[in-house]
Amino acid sequence: MVNANANIIGEQSDELGPTSRIWQPETIEEAWRIKKTYQEKAQYIAAGTLIQLQREQGTPLKSNLIRLDHFGSLQGCKWITENNIVKLEIGALTTLKHLQMNKDTLDYFGILVESAGEVASPALRNRATIGGNVSYRVGDTIPALLVLGAQVRWFDDGEVYVDDLAVYLDSQTAQDTALLMAILLPQPQESTHTHTFYQKVGRRESFIPSLVTAALSVGLNLEGRVEYLYIAVGGGATTPIRLPAVEEIVTLNTLAIELLGPVHQKIQDVFQPVSDPFVSPEYRKIVAANLIVSELEKLIDLQREGK
Repeated sequence: MVNANANIIGEQSDELGPTSRIWQPETIEEAWRIKKTYQEKAQYIAAGTLIQLQREQGTPLKSNLIRLDHFGSLQGCKWITENNIVKLEIGALTTLKHLQMNKDTLDYFGILVESAGEVASPALRNRATIGGNVSYRVGDTIPALLVLGAQVRWFDDGEVYVDDLAVYLDSQTAQDTALLMAILLPQPQESTHTHTFYQKVGRRESFIPSLVTAALSVGLNLEGRVEYLYIAVGGGATTPIRLPAVEEIVTLNTLAIELLGPVHQKIQDVFQPVSDPFVSPEYRKIVAANLIVSELEKLIDLQREGK
């Protein structure tokens, strides 16, 4: 039970909504209890860049804002070992700017660094966090994280959970009490030739969702056989997803031109973006398919040239 007078550090009047109480909990569990108590009337807040966007779009502030920015345990990057698997743990409150400058992300997870650089402006990346971008559910970093095999750690109902990012995105909504704690990236797979690709189409200048965002990670052996392939796409208000049905067409096969037609069609079959007033789902499907197939074709050309 939450004491209504505990840990309130101030009040903030807002022309778009009611006066908001700002809570500064001492522990993750206390933050969760406040959210549990006030449900849809409460919201976690760290950098506040997402809330700023929502305000600009006319969404009122919640009447209870639960600060998280003072939790040092949710910041920074470090290598850990879980179940004999080496992972880079990225605290949910780690800024996108930090990811762009961190040696470990630069050395091992360049596609994540690239995607972080596509979020909004440099000034906002100094404040915006990876946790906020993921919690946004259509954030630009999500496709990159999906093809890197990301897991997430979160707290809910007195327990700490760890599962694939895709599971978390599928099971959580903006109104849930779950508090995202960290992103976990497994050490990259070894392969003779590795290649990653990321592209965001449109609307770079703001937090407005992209038209289409696509990412892939592929490993090839000496003979050009695909040892692994991960593809993720998103766009608009569609939460990005992995495309295992597309990956299966190519994985364990030699990368060849004759596979590209089936890949192009399968992407359009399985990617189901939501509609909006500006861009049709069909357009997003075709653009996503074109991006992925074009990149695979470039890889085929590089193989032919012996590069």
